[in-house]
Amino acid sequence: MLTVGRDNWSGSISGEWERNEPSREDIYDAVAALDGQVRTEVSVNFDEPYQYLSVAGGPEHFLVTGELADESVVSLTNPTAGPGQVELVCGGQIASFELTQLVDIETARRAVDRFLDGFPSVLGPEWEVEQ
Repeated sequence: MLTVGRDNWSGSISGEWERNEPSREDIYDAVAALDGQVRTEVSVNFDEPYQYLSVAGGPEHFLVTGELADESVVSLTNPTAGPGQVELVCGGQIASFELTQLVDIETARRAVDRFLDGFPSVLGPEWEVEQ
């Protein structure tokens, strides 16, 4: 089964929104709602075999990570980004990230599409893969 979930912070308490068998538009809307303050992470999960994609941060920079069915951990990178760091709230936690680790919302949305379409066996040079 496919599920999508999103956090919803109120101070130090996180409520969660979750939908089973979401449409692509449901997932796109959840990603578009990431504001880096109240809504800071969207997780898209397949149960069988288990794999997930997380889009976190917002509203300008997004961290995209996941785990594939073979238990490989993947991270989307931005090799053309300049040097520098930004602070970003992901999953309710603030951290500093290199700009090369972050993408814009359109790139994050394309990553969601690739994930929903079954991630091809060759992800491309913009994906870091840890076995």
